[in-house]
Amino acid sequence: STHFGLSVSHGSSRAGTMADELDTHEKRHGILGSKEWPCPVCVTDMGNVQARLTFTDVKAHEYLDTEEVLHEKITLLAAMIRDSNEMITYTGAGISVAAGIDDYATKVKDVSIAAAEMPRVKDWKDARPTLTHRVLTGMYEAGYLKHWIQQNHDSLPQKAGYPQSCLNEIHGSLHDPGNPVVPYQGSL
Repeated sequence: STHFGLSVSHGSSRAGTMADELDTHEKRHGILGSKEWPCPVCVTDMGNVQARLTFTDVKAHEYLDTEEVLHEKITLLAAMIRDSNEMITYTGAGISVAAGIDDYATKVKDVSIAAAEMPRVKDWKDARPTLTHRVLTGMYEAGYLKHWIQQNHDSLPQKAGYPQSCLNEIHGSLHDPGNPVVPYQGSL
């Protein structure tokens, strides 16, 4: 089937149902979400596969909201951004996947609803900024975004024009000698 123009593949007979981990309205839609919004649809049920091997017991299922709910969430987010005086963003590997950089932690990426559309780069240094990187840079330039905290060290914010002085790369930086990238097993 298709949803939002995406080909949807259901991983098991439970697909389409709500997992226990999304058992409250707040977990499904956040504390500002309308109580009238329907539950998102599970489009990829991964059974007992964890989203990550450590730090969480959230399952790797994928969900989609209806187009109406998605548009209402976008409207709500835009209002929150306009009302903010000191907005920061915290991002991880997910925003660089569309640039062809593997996120390394996701264990079910090959069966994701977007897997067929994912580009791959042989050398991450050849990756180009994604729409997300460009939008965040534009939000900074427009005065909405004050600071960006990110887990990546892929240089995509800098390639998009985001200033190093307003970027905190918590796992190290290729552009700041005072903040070296240290291998996972490395030491300072």
